[in-house]
Amino acid sequence: CISIWFWPARIALVHISMFRSFAARVGHGHVAVALGATSFTAAVACTKPRLWCEEPKLATFTQNCRSLEARARGSFGIEAQLLQRILSVRGDFDEALQACARNVKMGPFTATSGLVLEYLLNAATSLLDKTVALQISRMTLDVISANFEPSRKGEVIFVIGGEMGGGVMAGQCCAVAPLTHKHLLPWLDFAYMRKKRKESGTLQQLEAPNHITSRNSESPPVKAVWLDEANSSGAELLKNVTLLKKEYNIDVIGAIYLVDRSRDRKELPLDKLHMANPALAKVKVLAMFDLE
Repeated sequence: CISIWFWPARIALVHISMFRSFAARVGHGHVAVALGATSFTAAVACTKPRLWCEEPKLATFTQNCRSLEARARGSFGIEAQLLQRILSVRGDFDEALQACARNVKMGPFTATSGLVLEYLLNAATSLLDKTVALQISRMTLDVISANFEPSRKGEVIFVIGGEMGGGVMAGQCCAVAPLTHKHLLPWLDFAYMRKKRKESGTLQQLEAPNHITSRNSESPPVKAVWLDEANSSGAELLKNVTLLKKEYNIDVIGAIYLVDRSRDRKELPLDKLHMANPALAKVKVLAMFDLE
């Protein structure tokens, strides 16, 4: 019996490209880029005889399922040398890495996803550390610039940070960009998204300029890059990608993390491996570090 992800339409293969290297003292980095796939509807199980399971069409489903799972269990950390090549200030890499290592706290801790973690990357500490906050913001903008510049003239991309670390990242990038990355200003807007809507006042879930907060499901589609401090099972990313599309017609095309906790996904049961959900197959996920 095998479990597969089922699509009602055609399947586009997910290719995985990984580049392995080092990440000075605390781990190593990789790059995994997902290309293509359609929307997710259900998980189904094959309980038919062996020959039926080997039918070509079902074999394609199985191959895609395995590709999604392999991508999800791998690291999304950008290979160290590649990351350093795109940085506007190369020294930012070592300073940010040292801060991440310095602020790790030993557990156990329970993550938002419900996973029990041996250690906690206290990324909020690094984001609010005056000796390294600028470096992290500058690196984030460098990664955005290198990976998500629009191909259409006049197109705008939203940079949306989740509560709370991602919101801090988005706010800091919004403040730093006019000083260090003026070339990004014509095509970037910034926003913060709460875990749930306010229960008073504006009742908003998004905080941003009015042309963003006034959007609804019937607004013209727009692309976005999601920011957060750490990625683990992918539960938060999947939830927010789905919500932004449903409520605001915002298509999340990328996600940038300060750190990817790929070790959390190595042995994670498939039903909790949310990074393998086909709804995330078109999202280009990148992390500046992977602390294994």
